[in-house]
Amino acid sequence: MAPSDACARLSTSSTAGAETRSQRYRRLIERLLIRDELQDVRPLRLSASQELMWAAVAPLLDEGRPIDVIVLKGRQVYSTTFWQALSFVRTLERAGTLSLIVAHERLTANEILAKARLFAQSLPLPSSLLRLVRDTVSFELPDGTSSIRVTSARRLGKGRGLTLTVMHGSEVAYWENPESLLALRQAMPPHGETIWVLESTANGVAGVGQPFYDEWRAAVDGRSQALPIFIPWYVMPKYQRTPGVPESEWTDEERAVAELAPEHMTPERVAWWRWAVENRCHGSRELFNQEYPATPERAFIASGLPAFDETALLKLRAGVRPPSLTGDFAHGRFVRDARGPVLVWREPEDGHRYVIGVDTAEGLRGGDYSCAQVIDVDRLEQVAMCHGLLGPWETAERVAALGRWYNRALVIVELQGAGISVQDYLIRVHEYPHLHPWRGRQDSIRPSQPRLYGWVTTVATRPLLLEAGRRVINEGLLMLHDAGTLEELSHFSRVDSGKYEATVGHDDRVMALLLALRSREENFTAAAVLQSPQLEEPWMPVRVIEAWTGERRIARHQELIRRARRAARGWLDL
Repeated sequence: MAPSDACARLSTSSTAGAETRSQRYRRLIERLLIRDELQDVRPLRLSASQELMWAAVAPLLDEGRPIDVIVLKGRQVYSTTFWQALSFVRTLERAGTLSLIVAHERLTANEILAKARLFAQSLPLPSSLLRLVRDTVSFELPDGTSSIRVTSARRLGKGRGLTLTVMHGSEVAYWENPESLLALRQAMPPHGETIWVLESTANGVAGVGQPFYDEWRAAVDGRSQALPIFIPWYVMPKYQRTPGVPESEWTDEERAVAELAPEHMTPERVAWWRWAVENRCHGSRELFNQEYPATPERAFIASGLPAFDETALLKLRAGVRPPSLTGDFAHGRFVRDARGPVLVWREPEDGHRYVIGVDTAEGLRGGDYSCAQVIDVDRLEQVAMCHGLLGPWETAERVAALGRWYNRALVIVELQGAGISVQDYLIRVHEYPHLHPWRGRQDSIRPSQPRLYGWVTTVATRPLLLEAGRRVINEGLLMLHDAGTLEELSHFSRVDSGKYEATVGHDDRVMALLLALRSREENFTAAAVLQSPQLEEPWMPVRVIEAWTGERRIARHQELIRRARRAARGWLDL
């Protein structure tokens, strides 16, 4: 349907014929009046945070594609105002548009409704065109009626019986009826120039806030069509305070954020950060990270005792970037596919050694995911990953192809559950030549190399995996590229039982990464041999990293046997 006469009149200018759709939208948006934080009425001018959102949607407007976004933000970054203005112009653009704005509470809904009415009254619209009735702003256009309805999540109920063109959910993580999201999705046509926006500050990863967290993770992982947009607190010019904190006095955490955003982090912003922790967040840095996040991972507060240093994880964010290749393997060859399970950040290089950690699952819908992490042994860099709802056969097929592509990489498979089948396929079907040798418990006595392969995670061996990760991550030695892996690392914590595991979602990426790092230590890292005066025999070395092989292992084993026999004889002689 052609644009309405009202919108055409609003768009008239000397350069209107040369305008793109996004240019026209922006011009109309900036003619709208808003009431600022000082309650002064002024034209809407896009702030730094709103410019980030505009950069994401402008190309979609010009291409005539649906706008489907999810926005994770901090407090007072003007996100609701931006999306409300965009929805307003879209509603006025074409007759027959039904727009719904849903706030988390009635008070906020009233504020949003007041903004919508101010928008309508700020434009030169004929009185006969505009109708303001209760919670609805309607436009009686020549070709039909378009309307904007504002309500709260509680009053909305389950949202059934609607057919929407625009849906803007504000502070979705705080909705009392989060199941409404499912019903509203069904009310949105799968085609046409629709707008679907979910925007919110985080509210944890469980309870009321879990649906928003799940939507965010699905968008970041590429499991949904939504475009994830993150707005950090430090892009807002108002978040500054004088006098500033000299750089020489910054903490490691503050320096880590500054490395992520050197153009934004100033002494004045650090001063505001410290002030906000004490005066807005009750002295809690965890609460500050939720309300004013610097990275997406810090927004979602995790329970339990984190397995990895939070500042070290923050530093890992600097390496996160989209993969250079996405695809799958067909007949052993990599084929590009935007929805494929294989992500590649750096292709194989001659002379480089690689190790692949594999955490497996059954591949059943609703179950866990399988993951294979490819690590460059020498660079300590995540270079590729395979992740998806894959069964043992599909996992083995892709791991074998990945391993051969990456210079016959060493493969370590976690053998519990489906892992036994995966390794069986690797050996029997794919004849994969390079598997991690299993040495059993590290405190057991073995006179020679075993002929077992893979890894068995038990109460005794799980700490070895965890420490392999800590040594690399907490010391800042790992280059990580996958946002999903970083997210899982952030929620890998010690729970009440004393076990380290995912406190929300999955930990398959983490386990695959830890397996690869442990295998690297056991098979590629040279042992550091030290002399200790506390030992009875000075020739016996202290192992820093497990790498004993050959004659030295056998000699130590024989000496321990001799000691045990001497002790037994002494006891029998009594």
